[in-house]
Amino acid sequence: LYTLTVFKDGCPSIPFTIPVRFFMIPATPEISGEDFYCSGQEIILENNVSVSGSDIQYIWNTPSLGQVMTDDPTISLGLASTTLNGSYTVSVEANGCVSALSPPFEVEVRPTPAKPLLRANSPVCYGETLFLESDFEDVLYRWTGPDNFVSDLSMPQISDVDKRHEGWYVL
Repeated sequence: LYTLTVFKDGCPSIPFTIPVRFFMIPATPEISGEDFYCSGQEIILENNVSVSGSDIQYIWNTPSLGQVMTDDPTISLGLASTTLNGSYTVSVEANGCVSALSPPFEVEVRPTPAKPLLRANSPVCYGETLFLESDFEDVLYRWTGPDNFVSDLSMPQISDVDKRHEGWYVL
């Protein structure tokens, strides 16, 4: 409580008392998210500041949506597209006090490759070699298939095939 008494010509006024409350400024937040997002993947960003009190707002600065205010420490930007690429920041407001702006967090959206065209020399006779191939270039491969088949080669081969190798191969 603060009290004010005014003096005029040596005579005091009636004291006036006013309560004053103080609130802490929230800590500077930091944004976390994925290193990059693929087109169509949901983008959710989080900040690391946990705040208690009333009237808590998270003020997100985005390159494509402008300023967005939420009462949740996370923000969902929807499905990833290159229009969401850019630098994001956030500040936290609690009890009328606003934190410093977070360091920028860069969102990078990468295009999802088209569905690959796969080929195989199927049907294959028992004891022969199965050849798998795709039309993609300059990508990382991950083939899976029957009998725990896994390959990172662009054109894997399976020698001496039998019933264990019959089924679906996925790239």
